Amino acid sequence: MTGKNHQNRTWRNAGFNPLFLKAPSFSPERNGGFRSLPLDKPHSLRLGVTGFTMVEILVVLAITGLITAGMVNFMISQSQSYSLQEDIQEMEQNARVAIEILTSELKKSTSPVKPDSSNNDNNITITTANGVTAYSLRNEQPKDKDTVVDGNSSRIGYGTNSSIAYFITQDMNGDGNRDIPIFQYDDRNNPTEVTVTIVARTRHKDPQYTKNRGYRQIVLRRRIFLRYKT
Repeated sequence: MTGKNHQNRTWRNAGFNPLFLKAPSFSPERNGGFRSLPLDKPHSLRLGVTGFTMVEILVVLAITGLITAGMVNFMISQSQSYSLQEDIQEMEQNARVAIEILTSELKKSTSPVKPDSSNNDNNITITTANGVTAYSLRNEQPKDKDTVVDGNSSRIGYGTNSSIAYFITQDMNGDGNRDIPIFQYDDRNNPTEVTVTIVARTRHKDPQYTKNRGYRQIVLRRRIFLRYKT
């Protein structure tokens, strides 16, 4: 018996083959409870572990990108909708405050109201028990209320620097020009009836709205019978 044959027989008797590794196993097998794995296979394959192919990774990245883009578009849409609702609420509040104040003042008049002498029916002078107040539509806007995209809106003011409403346009057809006055009289010389019309618009344009140059608009109108005593 040569030394080499004796060595091989010794290893086989001991349950060990030099072509295999002994790996721990939880299931009892022969060779002393160890599972033999071939040496010629990669370690990952021997353990039953496989990776992702390049195609699989690209597919996952594409799906993730589509989901992310959809979420971003949804968030942008929600943000624009929220801003639009804020603008509409502000527009409605401006119009209602203006018409309520002017209606109340006209009802409380103690002497004939005075239309503007230059036939500018966006101006009026009202005398009440609290004094004489001149209301007018002013072209200028405070900087904190100004819109960058459009300077055609105005404000209703009284006194020197006071205002009761912003973004008043009196633009009924949305062409950018005023085509209806705030005050209309049954008789300019001795008015007993005044019709008040307030046309207001939103602060910003609505990209989805095609009328009125992109601005949402509200029109409020009331007819007041004067109650002053002659």
